[in-house]
Amino acid sequence: MIINNVKLVLDDEVVHGSLEVHDGRILAFAESQSRLPQALDGEGGWLLPGLIELHTDNLDKFFTPRPKVDWPAHSAMSSHDAMMVASGITTVLDAVAIGDVRDGGDRLENLEKMVNAVEETQKRGLNRAEHRLHLRCELPHHTTLPLFEKLIDRESVSMVSLMDHSPGQRQYADRSKYRDYYQGKYHLTHDEMDRFEAEQMALAATWSQPNRQTIAAMCRARRIALASHDDATEAHVAESHQLGSVIAEFPTTLAAAQASRQHGMHVLMGAPNIVRGGSHSGNVAAHQLASHGLLDILSSDYYPASLLDAAFRIADAEDNAFTLPQAIRLVSQHPAQALGLDDRGVIAEGKRPGAGAPSRRTYPDRPCLAPGKEGLLMPGKLIWLVGPSGSGKDSLLAALRQREHPQLLVAHRYITRPFNAGSENHIALSEHEFFTRAEQHLFALSWHANNTYYGIGVEIDLWLHAGFDVVANGSRAHLALARERYGEVLVPICLAVSPPVLRQRLEQRGRENALEIAQRLDRAARYKPDNCLTLNNDGSLRQSVDEFFRLLRSHAAREADQLV
Repeated sequence: MIINNVKLVLDDEVVHGSLEVHDGRILAFAESQSRLPQALDGEGGWLLPGLIELHTDNLDKFFTPRPKVDWPAHSAMSSHDAMMVASGITTVLDAVAIGDVRDGGDRLENLEKMVNAVEETQKRGLNRAEHRLHLRCELPHHTTLPLFEKLIDRESVSMVSLMDHSPGQRQYADRSKYRDYYQGKYHLTHDEMDRFEAEQMALAATWSQPNRQTIAAMCRARRIALASHDDATEAHVAESHQLGSVIAEFPTTLAAAQASRQHGMHVLMGAPNIVRGGSHSGNVAAHQLASHGLLDILSSDYYPASLLDAAFRIADAEDNAFTLPQAIRLVSQHPAQALGLDDRGVIAEGKRPGAGAPSRRTYPDRPCLAPGKEGLLMPGKLIWLVGPSGSGKDSLLAALRQREHPQLLVAHRYITRPFNAGSENHIALSEHEFFTRAEQHLFALSWHANNTYYGIGVEIDLWLHAGFDVVANGSRAHLALARERYGEVLVPICLAVSPPVLRQRLEQRGRENALEIAQRLDRAARYKPDNCLTLNNDGSLRQSVDEFFRLLRSHAAREADQLV
């Protein structure tokens, strides 16, 4: 993809030019326009690196849109993801609260549902942004450590923050601010608020420091980014540094921000603080830290659209020295550096333009080596074999292997299903193995169906490029994806079997009961893929193999006639 006519916000300057992206990476950028006809016109707009969000509570409002109203998890996650992408955010650390300032809160009830939704949608390639987890640990709570221990080894956990929202601590050093906030939030009388405040102080005295020490030690052992939260004094900062914190999240005073910078910590402030002009808790304003050169990272916190808005506001403000590239670093490069994500955060060759998750159609996109695409020629053909369950795809593939045709190779599928599940022509992988391969770009195509992940190895591209024809056990539902990637290289063949023969084969293999067989027969009757060559597979395997090669020869002849 090439984008022309854009203002590129680079690491240290803004240039008017073009950008080329290939295989999910920035291939090149220039202070000139591409003359290729497929180049897109950016209409003079800003082109930034994908924004990186380290702390957002935005997910909560979709899971509980109103008090005591629970929303379906995947619907909530989809809506949240859409809002993040619409705000320019391509890497998201979804903050989930562990422990709560009030036992029985919605956050505790939603915790497992939210964590599972983030991880499952990410693994299935349903998200447009890349979603990870940020564990916000409310230290003065008896449930905090047990919950943390259950979650800390999840692959998606990228950041942990240590919070203490008890009266007189950090964000609420001013006790009156504490009372105003929580009395209003929970609609408490003065007497109820007195009891609540006393309870929270007792919990803090019991749990805060033991939880702080233990959680910090577990993060250090696993090299997970640790953040302080609402440090107010130099003593707070010294303690946070000693515990291994690399991010100072929302320091509440100028002195705490200065001390955090002296200890080498990234100072993070809320973007809503910039947009609104100050802190809702009466703490130090983010623009004040910017004017002192003490601002490193911005977070959208509770309002996703604030992230981009705040960056441009900082660049426009006259009370600080930030240029636009420097301001954009607050929402891209600096948060990436804080997490050790060196593949994103800046417009540069080899970097990810936005760190969004792989799309549903494949896991990471790979270059399409089809004629007319990227100027690369793939002499071979990919035969995409489809057909209803029981139509004989695996038997045909096994027979083709035995034929040992010099021009034909049979590809295995990689499947997260046991190796002994029927006689499938596949290689069994655990989900961990599958996603490890996906992250390393080892699948040409991959998809999810019936609670199982399927992949076709990228090795088939090498075989096709070498001039071999490759036959793969494909998917009717994902035929369009294969067409999108391979274009004219793709030759879909559908196995057709009459209902009596299909019933007999399903009964003989003995995997399903009568009801399940009837359901399969009903689905097969509606199985009519578009624009496929049809191979009747009622007869013997030998007849089917002969018909298979006859179809390929006829297809090749028709293509040759079209070129004349």
